[in-house]
Amino acid sequence: MRIKKCIATCPGVFQDKTIVLNDGITVVHGKNNAGKTLLSRALIDAIFPFASSPLLEGESWKSISIEIETRLDNATYRFMRKDMNHCSINTVNDRGSILHSHKINNASNSISEVVHVLQSKNGFVRLADFYRNIGFQGFIASGYLPSAVDFDNLPPVSRDSIDFLLLQDRSNYYAAYSVIQESYSNRDISSKVHNELMNQTFKFERLHKDTAKKLELMKINASKREKQQGELARYNEEIKSISSKIDAFSIRKNHISRILEACSRKNTLVQDIQNIQKNIKTGIEQEKEIAAREKELEKSYPQFRNFDQTKKNNIKHMQDRYREIRTINERIENELFQRESRVRRAGSILAGINLLILSAVVWLFLQASLILSRDEKVIIIGSMIIMQLLSYISHIIYRYHLFHSSVIYDLEQQKQYLEQKLENILRANDIDMQNIDLEEIYEFLLQYFEEYGEFNEKQLDLYMLKKAHNEQYINSNLEEKKEALEADLQSLSGTIQEMANMAGIDAEILNDEESLLTMMDETIEKIDTLTSELTAKQKIADSISFNLQESPDATNEQKQLEQQLDEYNEMLDTLTRRQKHVKYLLDLFDESIQNRMQIQMEQLVHTTASIFRDLTGSSYSQPIDMNTIVNVMEKKHTDSTRNVSFSHLLQLAIKCALHDFLVDSGVSIPLILDDPLVFIDEDKIDAFGKIIEKTAQSRQVIVFTHSNALNSWYTPVEL
Repeated sequence: MRIKKCIATCPGVFQDKTIVLNDGITVVHGKNNAGKTLLSRALIDAIFPFASSPLLEGESWKSISIEIETRLDNATYRFMRKDMNHCSINTVNDRGSILHSHKINNASNSISEVVHVLQSKNGFVRLADFYRNIGFQGFIASGYLPSAVDFDNLPPVSRDSIDFLLLQDRSNYYAAYSVIQESYSNRDISSKVHNELMNQTFKFERLHKDTAKKLELMKINASKREKQQGELARYNEEIKSISSKIDAFSIRKNHISRILEACSRKNTLVQDIQNIQKNIKTGIEQEKEIAAREKELEKSYPQFRNFDQTKKNNIKHMQDRYREIRTINERIENELFQRESRVRRAGSILAGINLLILSAVVWLFLQASLILSRDEKVIIIGSMIIMQLLSYISHIIYRYHLFHSSVIYDLEQQKQYLEQKLENILRANDIDMQNIDLEEIYEFLLQYFEEYGEFNEKQLDLYMLKKAHNEQYINSNLEEKKEALEADLQSLSGTIQEMANMAGIDAEILNDEESLLTMMDETIEKIDTLTSELTAKQKIADSISFNLQESPDATNEQKQLEQQLDEYNEMLDTLTRRQKHVKYLLDLFDESIQNRMQIQMEQLVHTTASIFRDLTGSSYSQPIDMNTIVNVMEKKHTDSTRNVSFSHLLQLAIKCALHDFLVDSGVSIPLILDDPLVFIDEDKIDAFGKIIEKTAQSRQVIVFTHSNALNSWYTPVEL
């Protein structure tokens, strides 16, 4: 790869700075803080925008933009980067026109991802090979020397990257070894496998493992199924036994229930018979009571003995006439009371008038100023006497008129008429009214009505007693019913004895209902207990049956899996033998590679030591071996590598020494040196110039420096 041109912008440092780079050596001169380190690091970050540990931090890329045009074999690539995450790679023709473009929007992409994408795009296959063969670590290890100031900020280079640079050659021997080693080494099966033998091995191992696991699981299921079938058979036997017990107890329960019902009917029959006997006895007693009551009525109320309907109606008429006479008497008394009240009010008024007149006369006689003659006095007194007489006469007339009105007369006539009718009714009922005045008749009637009411009540009670007696004892045929019930009782007793024999119940407790109920409760409790046990076992049996249905018999499938497993074992044995052969070849490869690595290391140490002596003379006494080179590249601090000048110059010697190895591998990458002359003495400048001249014969060399020591050798490009 050759960098042909660079256009960079960094505000405050340089603006659209264009640098045309030679295929050999290019010296970029600039004062301190002119941006040399910034530009050198930006060149590498632009070529590797996907590096996980870029040389420039993210803050630096916020203000930098760079465009690089490179030549790789016969292809020209243009790298454009404006910030940390946005960059693009374009292929261009000789006129600078873009042919193909690829954008990288995420700087965290791994190199494998970028290589995979670029290989699928037109025009980027050679660049993908470059990334895969060199990589960011390989480029840093062989193509970049930081300034002494930033030396500690350079990311370390792994030993694998150094080994890769040492073993690469044009024969691709190491590449073939790497492919075989990667394909046949014992790695995690999840990693990518490129070899058909390993693919088959992993495939059959996976199939063998899966089949063995399925077979083991199937055997476990078969064992479990066999165990479940045994449990199901045992539970079915227990369920059958419990069901038989429940049936037996249910039959016993039905017998006891029927016995209890029969005993209840028997008790009912006995009670009915006792009730009939009691009713018969009660009927005899009622007949005696009826006769006694009839005799008592004839004795206590002889006057009502031969009462026909006419006499009964006359009693009703007597009561009506009696009530009408009492009503008329009340009206007459009210009328007389009202008239007496009027007479008293009229008398009170008349007395008041007379008193007023007398008071006026007395007043006249007492007046001294009034002189009356004798005649006048006689006239006045006579007038007063006449007025008194007239007032008394009018009061007597008013009183007579009140007490002799037609209203009272009419009421008296009605009363006499009703009393006459009452006497006629009494005679019709054979009641002698001679020598009895009217008031005594009224008292007699009250007593007569009361006795008749008592007579009727007792007659009604006697009638109801006869009716009940007739309904219960005469019309109901109690004797016939009693005989029928006794026959039913005898038949039922025989039935109860038969059921007791069937249920195995002693005859002694047949008449003890409480014992039968206790036996019934015990039987029901036993049935409930057995039913609960049956339900629990039935649930378990159903669950086992369901599990057996869900996991059907897989004997045939198990045999097939066993056959497949045998086939996989045979295939794996064959593949294992083939792998042993391959391993033998790999051991030969390993031995050859180790020998070549030893030769390459010795050559690297020899060349590095020679260049280091040319640059330093005898200024440093530390020995240079492979461990020292590795410690410097990996930045492991030892007593010798802690010396910054020693480490910096040794790094420069290593970069130049790797030139021969890159030539052998057919890879050419730029060598970018940032301030390499810091620790080189002036008398060693010529030696440095010769070293980079030799290096520039096969690779591009770019030197960033603030020193003018190389101005006599090369024309610098000023920043």
